Amino acid sequence: YSMDPDLRVTKWSAGAERITGWTADEVLGERPRQVPDEEWIAFEALAARARSGERVRGVETQRMHKNGTPIDISVSLAAINRADGAPYGYVSIIDDVTVRKLAEAARLHMEDMLRRVAAASLDVNASLSIDEVLSRVTTNVQEILDAQQAMTIAVFDGNWADAAVSVALSDRYAEWRDRVVIADGHGLQRAVCEGNRAVRLSRAELAAHPAWGALAEGTDTRLALRGVLAAPLISLDGRNRGLVQLSDKRVGEFTAIDELILLQMARLAAIGIENAHLYEDQGRTAERLARANGVMDEFLGLVSHELRTPITTIYGNARVLRQHGAALDETDRAMAMQDIEVEADRLQRIIENLLILARFDATQAIETEPVKLESSIRIVADAYVRNHPTRSIDIEIGDGVTYADAQPTYLELVLGNLVSNADKYSTSDATIQVKAWRDEDNVRVAVLDRGSGVIPDEVAELFSPFYRAGRTASTAPGMGIGLAVCKRIMEAQGGEIWAKPREGGGAEFGFSLRVASDHLEASRRGADGLAAGGGTRG
Repeated sequence: YSMDPDLRVTKWSAGAERITGWTADEVLGERPRQVPDEEWIAFEALAARARSGERVRGVETQRMHKNGTPIDISVSLAAINRADGAPYGYVSIIDDVTVRKLAEAARLHMEDMLRRVAAASLDVNASLSIDEVLSRVTTNVQEILDAQQAMTIAVFDGNWADAAVSVALSDRYAEWRDRVVIADGHGLQRAVCEGNRAVRLSRAELAAHPAWGALAEGTDTRLALRGVLAAPLISLDGRNRGLVQLSDKRVGEFTAIDELILLQMARLAAIGIENAHLYEDQGRTAERLARANGVMDEFLGLVSHELRTPITTIYGNARVLRQHGAALDETDRAMAMQDIEVEADRLQRIIENLLILARFDATQAIETEPVKLESSIRIVADAYVRNHPTRSIDIEIGDGVTYADAQPTYLELVLGNLVSNADKYSTSDATIQVKAWRDEDNVRVAVLDRGSGVIPDEVAELFSPFYRAGRTASTAPGMGIGLAVCKRIMEAQGGEIWAKPREGGGAEFGFSLRVASDHLEASRRGADGLAAGGGTRG
């Protein structure tokens, strides 16, 4: 937009209207309405700098949208003088940098979380006293996840009567601090411990829950829960050791990120509790302790490395946009924003895979429904090609492939992981093939590539969490969790998964699921009808 020497608007573009909400009719002849009164002196100072000949470019500040909400913008301002040197007016360019600010804030928040989780893991595992470990776990998770109620319960051999309990409460619940807390293993806590699964409910969801709704009301001896986030403590040998439970988040509700962090902290806490238990029992070996610490170090190293890669890209592009956004042309700005979007999507996939890997026990079943397999395959393939336009995917659907018993979201996640895995290990010009065929009462899906292939001896290890084949670990990025997630999801749906070398070079990764029961019965009736009728009609 442009202004006269008195800083009154003379021209107002559609872009300025889109960013600020003010129309040309509302601002022409007026001071820029998006500049708050308290910022006017600073705005006049920018104009004075421009009049003096200084290049005012990319000054980041806040302005006010017409609806009253603040907006983050970048301001560039230039003075225009007449031939005789007298001021003619000003031209100002404003750029909405809200998305970049949000990305930068998310990066800083994630970095802070990683630092605090790393520090908490060292703190928790620095003690060999179960009571001290529980206290440190409770205090750390309460502070990191900003909860006003936190409780850690250690249960050995399912004996709730002898459970060890640690509680941390904010000043809001100060009167409860001196009360004895009894771990009675009520329904929610038993569900977490017996199923070895996390539970996350908002305030409204908890109050409306048919079995646990009473927990939102509380009693004289039990605090009312205001929403809940709970994660199991699982030892290295898969046994449950209790749980960590949080309630009453200071701001908003507990999120999926909160759940992921709590699950991983609970795993690290379980290692600390296990170490303390072993030490107090004097019955375990130093090798087991080293293994526990090795798992912790491996996890922290992998997560830090894999999260740092997309975070670095997001941060780098955000910094370029902040420092040079006004000087970049539209194409460069769009490329930077696309990089931020792609890496944010990658970060989301990493978090989703980690969350599934942490939530699903090997014996846990998933509720399934009839899913049209061809539709799921094409949805995943089309989405992948849109994001990777240089990659070609060929789809081959055999006769009889209709509906499979599956959970739609998890099915698409498995397909996406397998396609992404094939893309990672293939040359850029190679076509990925996806084949589906009927095999009696099952449907089978295979994703085939012409990449580095697999060695038969390493097939069993490929589906282990954090496993990376030595011959490809240095050339292909990743944490080694995608295939482990696929295996757990398939087994939880009653299916199976496999990997094998592909004839002619490359690899085949595939899975099988049962044909949906209704469609299986219909196909059998159809086959019986053909046999009885002789296959002809007059």
